[in-house]
Amino acid sequence: MRTNVMFHHCAETGIAHVREHWAAKEAYLDELIGTESPEETRLDLHVHCEAEANRFAVRAVLPLPSATLTAEALDEDVGMALDRVAELLAQAVQQHRGGTPPAPEKIDEVEEASTESFPASDAPAWTHISVSGPS
Repeated sequence: MRTNVMFHHCAETGIAHVREHWAAKEAYLDELIGTESPEETRLDLHVHCEAEANRFAVRAVLPLPSATLTAEALDEDVGMALDRVAELLAQAVQQHRGGTPPAPEKIDEVEEASTESFPASDAPAWTHISVSGPS
């Protein structure tokens, strides 16, 4: 796979770190994609350094013959953002290839109880009862 890296507002030291860190991720993704001609697969990686906010925005676009996969991450550590993007792309490739089912959505306890009780009958009505006379 060829990675086309585009940097936005990044210092030279950050650029070198990104290239070095991404090399291992690229090899792993190459193996996952498993094309006969890996050099024909091109991944676009955008790294936006937001110095004033002390964070990095990373976005990857991976066009495959049957789909275009994308992943994004935002983190204070560029390495963590790159790791997250690689992880998201790996999951997307596996799902696209039918290797793993999508992760189930997390449902909180209240929503789960609501789902389990549906359809429920109406609660009994509160009827005002008046009693008169000696007891």
